[in-house]
Amino acid sequence: MESAQSVKKKPRVQWTEKETWALIKLWEDHLDALRGQKHNGGVYQAIAESLTDAGIPRTRAQVHSKIDNLTQTFRKIERELTTGSSPPTWPYYKELKRFIGCLPINDLSLMEESCCDTSSDTVEKLIYEMESGISSEATETNSPPVPGTSNEQTPPPAPTTQSTPSPATNTAARAARKRRRPLTAAREFQEAMLAEQKMLREQLERAQQAEVELRSKHLQLQEKLVNALVDFINKK
Repeated sequence: MESAQSVKKKPRVQWTEKETWALIKLWEDHLDALRGQKHNGGVYQAIAESLTDAGIPRTRAQVHSKIDNLTQTFRKIERELTTGSSPPTWPYYKELKRFIGCLPINDLSLMEESCCDTSSDTVEKLIYEMESGISSEATETNSPPVPGTSNEQTPPPAPTTQSTPSPATNTAARAARKRRRPLTAAREFQEAMLAEQKMLREQLERAQQAEVELRSKHLQLQEKLVNALVDFINKK
């Protein structure tokens, strides 16, 4: 214990504004790879090597940590923005807003991808774990099988002139309904999560389509610029 406490932590790397801008440029260039690969430690390594080649020696872990910090700062500013508030003074806000502002808030690939090649929690994984938790909870309670769908509740026995339900029967029926209520609420929550996931996917598809159109326009402008330069040189 004493030896562990005596180990000094390594000082955190300080990023200058120029170095941060260089990282943001490489981050945007590798954004598709970071979001498209489940194990993206190699992408962070490629960014670190590009920075080193540019005279900014950084490790993969340092690159991942800095991108994580930038993302969290950006999301915090986004949450705190209100109508009529003054524009943020953070120098990197507009640039990050341009290429990650249209992504879903719960897009974990931007800040929770492990640089040690561990996969991030996706919406599908969370839903799967939630379903597994529901199944185990239902098994532990030993509740009787429910006829029909999970949202149906067994009606109380109808009173007859010949027999009256005993207090023990009524207590058992109430206990069974109480055990089924958490399952119904969880199912409704699951359906809401699925609907939200569908909406986020549609937003992402629209954002990707807009990005493709912007890149196409950018290439067209570059082509026109090259043609103009060629014409100018030929006139000389």
